[in-house]
Amino acid sequence: MKYIFLDTNIFYNNWHLKNANFKYLFNYLENTGYKLIISELVSEEVQNIHKREFELSYNELRQAIHKIEKLIDETNMIDIDALPNVIYNFKELLEEKARSVEFISYEHINQREVVRRALQKIRPFQEEDKGYRDTLIWLSLLSFLSKKQIKGQVIFVTNNKSDFYNKENNNFHSDLKKDIENLNLECTFKTYTSLFNFIEDNIDKKQHEFTSSELLDEYFNNMDVEFEVESISYINNIPVNHFKEILANNQLRDFPYLEYLSSHSIELMEGVEDPEILFYKGLTKEKVYVSFRFNLRICILRFTIDTAEYFKNRENIDKLYYEVLTSEYETSFCTYVRTFIDASFEFDTTTRLIDGFEIETIDFK
Repeated sequence: MKYIFLDTNIFYNNWHLKNANFKYLFNYLENTGYKLIISELVSEEVQNIHKREFELSYNELRQAIHKIEKLIDETNMIDIDALPNVIYNFKELLEEKARSVEFISYEHINQREVVRRALQKIRPFQEEDKGYRDTLIWLSLLSFLSKKQIKGQVIFVTNNKSDFYNKENNNFHSDLKKDIENLNLECTFKTYTSLFNFIEDNIDKKQHEFTSSELLDEYFNNMDVEFEVESISYINNIPVNHFKEILANNQLRDFPYLEYLSSHSIELMEGVEDPEILFYKGLTKEKVYVSFRFNLRICILRFTIDTAEYFKNRENIDKLYYEVLTSEYETSFCTYVRTFIDASFEFDTTTRLIDGFEIETIDFK
């Protein structure tokens, strides 16, 4: 698994996490299952900076209104107290947007170790004891990675380059590298100086323009009829030898006495359930390749075999199957199944049409 750590400065002036970089980041997290990790101290810093900036702007606005009223000789022109009451909770906002986010506590960090690093000017500490909060953030991150025995890649994003990075700004400062080595961490690190740089280096914007759930809600939840028609048509047109292989490899249920199957058909009784996008990738501005999973709740699967073969196994076939219809040369019978399908297709988001529908796997239960 990949973990992405964001420092406080990445959120500055992006208080509501609505710009394009955050949109791609959150879509990427949801589509890939990667996790965002945030220090509790980062969360508290963002909350406090927002409060400070709001109060500063509010007071500046009050002074500006007062000055304008003097200039035009008008009072009570704007009632600043009528502005909406601001309720800002950064932690709740991030949990809502990211969905997969874990907050790292810093309360357990040994203050003796912090003091030692301050005295010896070990990064993030530098001159004049600057770096206390950054040191708590760094040590708490290392503690988290060590205790959880994280083995994946950790993306570390901060534009606080002078405290964390080397002169080239392409890796950690040697002090921080030494911390990583001393803890024998099994994870690997990749550093970035901005969220934009991380996105440009890692995220296919066509693939992550939507989350899978957005694509499902926006387009596919109202397309049951299309999936039903495509699926039934596809299954009914599978060559009989290929269909026999599907039945022989079926994982959920056995279909005996079909060695001499001559034809098959499927009829839908009840429709699509449990739709799920497994993967999607933007192909053009309008077209998307989609790997899609769903099931057809109740279907009637009808088989036809040679009548002579039917009479050889009549007693067992009559027990296992329904609606046996016998003629001189052919006998048909059926069973009820739930049909599980993984399919792929191209989808046009403008015309909302499916093209190239193909079933990758089928299982009957």
